[in-house]
Amino acid sequence: MAAIKFKAGIERMSDEGAWAMVRFPLNVSKRLGTKARVAVKGSINGYAIRTSAFPNGDGSHHIMFNKEMRAGTKADIGDTVLVEVELDTAERAPLVPPELKRAIDVNASAKKVWTAITPRAKEEWVEWIASAKKDDTRTRRIEKAVERLSNGERRVYD
Repeated sequence: MAAIKFKAGIERMSDEGAWAMVRFPLNVSKRLGTKARVAVKGSINGYAIRTSAFPNGDGSHHIMFNKEMRAGTKADIGDTVLVEVELDTAERAPLVPPELKRAIDVNASAKKVWTAITPRAKEEWVEWIASAKKDDTRTRRIEKAVERLSNGERRVYD
C-alpha cells in the first residue's frame, strides 16, 4: 500500500482531560483495508510516527495524539496537520532482556509459548520483569515467568 496523505484537525477526545486524537477521513480508513485496529507508520507535519489506528465504529479510524507528538509536530488541539500514513507490517517485537532470553531459550516448553504469543503479550512480560526495583526481585520474576510460560500461560496478568 502506498502512503496516504491527508489534512486533519487535532481534536480533544472528550470535554475533560488532555487526551487528543487525529481522526482519519472515511476514504482514508477504507484504504487501510480493515475496520479493526491497525498498525500504521508515517508522519504528521514531517514528524515520524509509528502507532495504531483505532476504529471509531463508523468505518473510520483515529490515532492518539500525545504530548511527544505535540512537541514534534509543533501542533496542538484545534490545529490542522498534514498526515502521511501507510500500513506498518513490520514485526513489533519488544526488547527482551538478555537474562530472560537465556532463561526462555533453555526451557523448550516456555520457548514454544513465547514464540506463539503476541508482541503485546511479550511486552507485558518484559515490563513486569523490568518494573522490579531490586535485582533479586527481577531474577525471581524471570524464574516465575519461565515457569508460567512453560505451564502454557500466555499473559502475565491472566
